[in-house]
Amino acid sequence: RTDKSSATVLPSAQLVMPTIAWDWPPASIGMMTNNSFEFADGMPASCQSEVIYQPSADSFTDNYRSFLALVKGSNQALTRMIRQARRKIAVPAGNPANDPTPPGWTIAKINGLIRWRPVWNFSDTAHDWLQKVQSGRINNPGTIIIKLDNQNQPSDLLVTKKSASSRSEPLNSKLNFTQVVIEAKSWGQISINPGSWYDSAILSLTAGELSPELHNTYFGHNGLLSCRLASFYVAYQIKVTFHGHGIDPAILNSRNDNSNQILALGVPVKPSVQQHAGSLQFEAVVPDPAMVAVGIENMNPMTDAS
Repeated sequence: RTDKSSATVLPSAQLVMPTIAWDWPPASIGMMTNNSFEFADGMPASCQSEVIYQPSADSFTDNYRSFLALVKGSNQALTRMIRQARRKIAVPAGNPANDPTPPGWTIAKINGLIRWRPVWNFSDTAHDWLQKVQSGRINNPGTIIIKLDNQNQPSDLLVTKKSASSRSEPLNSKLNFTQVVIEAKSWGQISINPGSWYDSAILSLTAGELSPELHNTYFGHNGLLSCRLASFYVAYQIKVTFHGHGIDPAILNSRNDNSNQILALGVPVKPSVQQHAGSLQFEAVVPDPAMVAVGIENMNPMTDAS
């Protein structure tokens, strides 16, 4: 979070594009919505920064469970810790509709059926956060800067489309951006933390004793436990500015059809009245909170977290 006079660069963040509306409904007591679980539990397709966030088909909790099934303790104390960790992540045997919920677990409704889920804890809910913003309890305008890879940026960062069509095309195919600056009337950095089913000490204590092959499988480049989503950044009433070499704001006046909708990072926007050389600035048409970036935590216990 930053004030108006400063900007935060997110070196370990991935841009969410198109942005994801943060409109998850409140969950009942003792439950977790399935979409919030899948978001937290889904591992990113890449652990690198300066890329577009894409979820993979991998589950962090499934991969963590498989790791515990394979790892061995080098002494009795560590063996005992591993056994305890296996019990914590084991799917409860009881009926989620009737039985007490074990520590570290919750229930979610999936296709009408109630299932056990390892719990993920968020530092705030969409409903509560928006209420705090609208009541003035959260009032932290600020700016974040996300560096862009010149060679591998997607063509749909800034597009236009007809209102009745799903087809879009780049606002200008010759544009190449170096960074995107996102300003918001209010920011939220929402942390995502595993429940008590997770034991980070196991990773630290066993990392140096893993075989090279096993270590690479789990902690190598895009390994099964190489990284996870640690947070996401949500913005309210955003402005988006694209910076790049040789950008002339005059292209906004020379569009063939000014009635086409403009999407910046997937957000419906309109050009700002004031423009500056070397950049293009837009304002969101609607103020709804949107996830614009995710924070990535490096899980390799043999390296410093980024």
